[in-house]
Amino acid sequence: MKIKSKFWLENDAGRVVLDEGRLKILELINELGSIPAAAEAMNMSPRRLRAQVTAMERKLKGKLVATSAGPKKTKSSRLTHKAKKLIQDFKNLDQEGLDHARELFKKIFQGSSSPGFPAVPVVVVVGPAGSGKTSLMKGLIKEWTGRGRRVAVIKRIDDSGKLPSEVRQFFKAGVKGFILSGPNGFRIEIPEEAELQPEIIAANYVSGIDLALVESRESLNLPSIEVFRLDKQKIPLTRKRKNLLVVTGDRPRGSKDWPYIKMDDLTGIVDLIEKAVIRKAEGHHQTELLVDGRRVPMLSFVEVIIANAVTGMVTSLKSCEKAENIQLTIHVPEVK
Repeated sequence: MKIKSKFWLENDAGRVVLDEGRLKILELINELGSIPAAAEAMNMSPRRLRAQVTAMERKLKGKLVATSAGPKKTKSSRLTHKAKKLIQDFKNLDQEGLDHARELFKKIFQGSSSPGFPAVPVVVVVGPAGSGKTSLMKGLIKEWTGRGRRVAVIKRIDDSGKLPSEVRQFFKAGVKGFILSGPNGFRIEIPEEAELQPEIIAANYVSGIDLALVESRESLNLPSIEVFRLDKQKIPLTRKRKNLLVVTGDRPRGSKDWPYIKMDDLTGIVDLIEKAVIRKAEGHHQTELLVDGRRVPMLSFVEVIIANAVTGMVTSLKSCEKAENIQLTIHVPEVK
């Protein structure tokens, strides 16, 4: 079971001002540069589409589309600053609202709330193809390895399941595990000289690491480092600011509030991730559950129940009243 939601804007009279359909009209006008071209793409008449735009402008009390004469008596159209800001604000509202709805759904229907960070800290390095994500990740891995951190890499693979050529490059950089996920499951690659049993791999390289770096061409709902390139994109892919830790590569135009660190400042980027992600994750979980050698993440309220129950029983024992660190191992009897 999962939640679905849809947002639209109404004026004080209860009439729709902006929804997905109207948003698509504005985006097509911006992309194609004319009302007739946008109308054709929407399978509408230019007259009807123009009427939709006029109605939006009347309800919003402002100009959304500016039209000017072009060569051979053609007319070109472009969105005004008001329209562009309206589109971006609506998209932010849609994403933020859906995220809040998902959290509320978990709290009400599943009795849980998000702890803020996964049990294993995960950071996404996002950017378009050819932006330099792999080079940045290799540099970050070397920096973290020099600090004694254990890092794994998660990368999407295509349906063919072929091993990406850069896997060996990451091993040379010092990565301790490479996790590949795809539509048919996932697999873990480790350096050739290491021959570990599956349960050891699961305990040490899935949940026994200090940080997992995810390489992605699209934004994910996780703390993110964005490799931005002016020749490949207009604005960063990670529009949701609470997920965006830092932008690197080229500095985005038109806004001064993007958190930015130069790509060659690996120490600065690593220091930021240490403070914003890793240390928060290390301080968040006070109870660790190992089942047959595998670390099992727990919801926050489960951690509290187990911690309070065990602490209460142990501190009632003689000479254990001031216990600060308790380790309990239970051998489950075999059921015949």
